[in-house]
Amino acid sequence: MNTAFRIIFLPLFLFGVPAAHSATTALESLPGLNGDLPADRAMSNAEDAPLNLNARTAERAPDRAAAIEPTGFQLIDSLEFRFLPGVWLPRVKGNTRLNPGGDRITYEDQLSLDDREATFLPELSVRKDAMWELRFQGYEFSTSGSGTFDDSRSFGQVTLNPGDTFRAELDFTSFMAELRIGTWNLLEAVDAERNVTADGRHKTDLRLWPTFGVRTAHVRQTIERVGGERERARGDWVFPYLGLHMQFDHRPDGAVPLLELMTLEAGVAIGPSINGNGYLWQVHAGLSWHVTDNLGILFGYRLVELERARDGDFKFDGGLQGVFVAGSLRF
Repeated sequence: MNTAFRIIFLPLFLFGVPAAHSATTALESLPGLNGDLPADRAMSNAEDAPLNLNARTAERAPDRAAAIEPTGFQLIDSLEFRFLPGVWLPRVKGNTRLNPGGDRITYEDQLSLDDREATFLPELSVRKDAMWELRFQGYEFSTSGSGTFDDSRSFGQVTLNPGDTFRAELDFTSFMAELRIGTWNLLEAVDAERNVTADGRHKTDLRLWPTFGVRTAHVRQTIERVGGERERARGDWVFPYLGLHMQFDHRPDGAVPLLELMTLEAGVAIGPSINGNGYLWQVHAGLSWHVTDNLGILFGYRLVELERARDGDFKFDGGLQGVFVAGSLRF
């Protein structure tokens, strides 16, 4: 180890940059290191040096920049966003009642609230390294019905008898946030060389994702006897839940025209209410067909069911279910 190396780098290692700077200043003041060597010795040193320090630094600079520059974007590059702007066609099924001893009134048979209603249902997911995924969803469902009642029932201060004309409305708003963890790769044992596309991605991938999430549910129920009483009730619940999601991805790698990626997915989850009685269970399924890596379409099914959900005197035992169609945007 030569003297210059010891003088400069030993203080840097032991005491940091200030000590190294002082050592460099002192080194530059030494004879022969500040450009005052005799000509013959200077020429000899120039001939013996295999490569000028400045030249080596210039050569290494591009490599160092190339190694450092991408790190600022590593997090963004490892994220995949998927947006599903879709239309859900659900209808409500179940029953409701008001007051502890109130009568049970069914949505399909007695209140005529079982029509399918087109409902905007956007979903956004953010995935990292095919291992972690955050998913968000929300909708606002509304339906109404009217007719002639064919039985005797009461809902709060409203009493309906056979032949009474009634109107009914139901609003069901919900928001969801969910974390998925791609724990089990069921095709990990597949031959790695055969299961890779020309651009280095998996042709086939099958994973099971444990899910942890929370869903809020806000239900507003109105029943009116035309020309008489009108009663409104509401319930608000929060449901943490656990579930399991399965996803199968296949890239034909040019073998199928107009198919870049096909995805088959399904999942189920269940959880209790933390601010009332009852529990939630939900189901989703879908088939996505991507004509490009970024653009596709999804056909699926969604179900959100509240079982024995009670908030005060209001009880809601029902849910929404129906087909779901959406564009699939991946970026």
